[in-house]
Amino acid sequence: MPEIRIVRMDGVSPEDIVDRAGAIDEENKARGEELDGLKAMIVPLALFKPGSKTGHLDGNHFSTTVQEKESVTWDQGILAKIRAEIGDEAFLKVFKWEFSPIDKKTVDAAIAFGEHGKLIESARTIKKGKPYVSFKRMEVC
Repeated sequence: MPEIRIVRMDGVSPEDIVDRAGAIDEENKARGEELDGLKAMIVPLALFKPGSKTGHLDGNHFSTTVQEKESVTWDQGILAKIRAEIGDEAFLKVFKWEFSPIDKKTVDAAIAFGEHGKLIESARTIKKGKPYVSFKRMEVC
C-alpha cells in the first residue's frame, strides 16, 4: 500500500482543519436547537387567515412566514373495502388504482359532499408535520 503524505497548507495542519470544522459543526447543532425552539414559540403566535395554512408574524427587524405542514396516509385495507362496497366507477372518481387520492381537492369534496364521505374519511390519517418558518430582513424606513 502506498504511503499517504499529509501536506500542511499555510501552516495549518489537516488535524487543525478537522478540529475547527468539528467545532463549527457542534456550534451549528447547538444554534440549530436554539433556533428550533424559537421557531416553535413563533408558530402559535403567527396570524393565520381562516382556512389558511400560511401565517405571518413581524418582529422589529424580521418578518416571518409560517407554513403548517401535514402528512396524509391512507389505510389501504379500508380503501379496498370501500372500493368493494361502492364499486369501481364511484371509487375511481376519487382514487387511483393504487389507492392514492387523485388530488386533495377531489378527496376533500368527496368527504364533504359525497354519499360515502364518512367511509372515505375513515381511511385517512393526518399527521402534523414540522412547520416551516422563514425569515426576511425588513427594510428600515
